[in-house]
Amino acid sequence: MVSFGMKIVQKVAKKPPFYRMDILLPLSIRMQSTLPKNVKRDMIGPANSISNLRQMVLHVPKDETPLETEFRLRREEVRQWNETFWTEHNREFYKKRRAFISASKEASNPTDVNTQMTADEMSIFYKKFLDEKWKTHVLYNFEWYRRNIMLLVLAFRVAVYKGLRLRPINKDV
Repeated sequence: MVSFGMKIVQKVAKKPPFYRMDILLPLSIRMQSTLPKNVKRDMIGPANSISNLRQMVLHVPKDETPLETEFRLRREEVRQWNETFWTEHNREFYKKRRAFISASKEASNPTDVNTQMTADEMSIFYKKFLDEKWKTHVLYNFEWYRRNIMLLVLAFRVAVYKGLRLRPINKDV
């Protein structure tokens, strides 16, 4: 609690809310465990603590066509693939970073555990880790582009279908 004169103000830690994708208004929905099932718009939530990617809940319209269903399912598939890749990658990164820090501290000064490593010392680890993962990152980027181009093609097909469906039909011709 913080007091300002006679008023007492209590600071409350708020959980990150979900946001509407179109205008980013906060909604009163909790974290991962209570992802909403029926939403009126696509919603984006807080970032996952391991993958650092934001959660998404996609809207399922009542009159969804098979093409729109395929597009929505492919989007979810790509999102899940991306989430899995970055979760595994970041877990490995954190594990190797902890091992590097503890090995470096033991090698330099085993009695002083509280010594902070400098940016130059950590850059050795970062370079080594990125060099080890170079091929993985290249393959990930190729696959990511392939999947997103596929999504763009599906999005284009959905947009064309919606445009043709909304256009009035001239029966006099």
